[in-house]
Amino acid sequence: RSILVKQAAEEDIVVHGATPGATAVTAKTAGGEVYAIAQAKRAVRPLLLGGVAVVLIAVGYAGYRLWPSKPEPPPVTRPEPRVEVPVGDYGSFQVNSTPAGARVFLNGKDTGQNTPARLERLSLGEEYEIRLEKDKYREKTRSFALTSTAPIVVDETLAPLPVGTIEISSTPLGATIFVEGKPTGLATPNRIEHLEIPRTYLIRLTHPGHADWSGSVEVRDLEPVKLAAALTAMPASLPPPVPREQAAVKPSKKPEPAKPSAPERKPERVIEEPSRSGTASLRIDSDPSGADVYINAEFKGQTPVSAGNLPSGNIKVLVSKEGFLKYTSNLALKSGESRSLGTIQLEGLYGEVSISSTPPAAAIYFDGELIAPKTPVTIRKVPRDRPHSVKLKLDGHRPWETTFEMRDSDSKRYNVTLEKD
Repeated sequence: RSILVKQAAEEDIVVHGATPGATAVTAKTAGGEVYAIAQAKRAVRPLLLGGVAVVLIAVGYAGYRLWPSKPEPPPVTRPEPRVEVPVGDYGSFQVNSTPAGARVFLNGKDTGQNTPARLERLSLGEEYEIRLEKDKYREKTRSFALTSTAPIVVDETLAPLPVGTIEISSTPLGATIFVEGKPTGLATPNRIEHLEIPRTYLIRLTHPGHADWSGSVEVRDLEPVKLAAALTAMPASLPPPVPREQAAVKPSKKPEPAKPSAPERKPERVIEEPSRSGTASLRIDSDPSGADVYINAEFKGQTPVSAGNLPSGNIKVLVSKEGFLKYTSNLALKSGESRSLGTIQLEGLYGEVSISSTPPAAAIYFDGELIAPKTPVTIRKVPRDRPHSVKLKLDGHRPWETTFEMRDSDSKRYNVTLEKD
């Protein structure tokens, strides 16, 4: 069997299939050359496979050149989790107040800073007490346990101190008012306001043609204190003092009985008399010095002071200095007596009260007012010149309360066991 394959104009290929499995291929070309290939079936398959491979490679290369593949994105590297490591075992406080400018104390020591302030490099695991002080405002104290390096923000609102008032009138009107020796620019009748309480103030009034008036006024609470002063008018003129040389009269050698010399010696007796009958003198000093001295409510000066021409009998002495407890004493002076009280040791006006409870964290009412800290706490700058009260409250327990005074000591400590309901 022969199959004529038309391959080209110059070539005819004849396939002779006489024997199965063996095929003879005869190619006739224009030049008359004949090629015979035995076993064509086995030879053609590898050739075809090789051609296909070459074609695939060529197509792939052309596609790569014509349509370049997109570059693969770089591998994504996930950042390792960042761990914040504390630098050293220290913590800090950011302390703010309303109003600003309060002095900051840490564990009772002045930090030298005013709010807003930053307290740094504080050891962890410790408890710290922060106290804020500002003029004309109540001090504020809080305690904190520092357990983390994260700053603890302290925001406190300071309550203004209560202030007192003195209402002053005088006879005659129009007297100039001095408080603690300083001019106020005011004249009677008038009000002196915004006074710190509790405190005693020295008031002095002056008026032309009148002797100065001075006295002490104690302002204890918000109720205005009324003061009415009567100034003493001075004589229009006083006779000039008679010199001793002129006042002395030499007795005559022959005194005449009809003309007694007693009236001539009267001015001399008045001048030479050192003090009036029934008077005494008193010397007072104090530690610290510079304290105001009042005798029978009349200002006598500042320590050390010597007061003369005091009336004999019972007198009341008051020694006062800002920031210290007042000293008072009742004395009985004899006529002509000169006495010294020595040096009076003035004690500080303020003390402290420490309060703890079992269980802790009880609410504290000090002088009837709820304060922010809870037990345990130390309350500083407690006035010692008046009584105080403390009351503790804790849920599930019976309240506890007491009253106390601090004139005999500058500190009080209470450790209270609260009973369950």
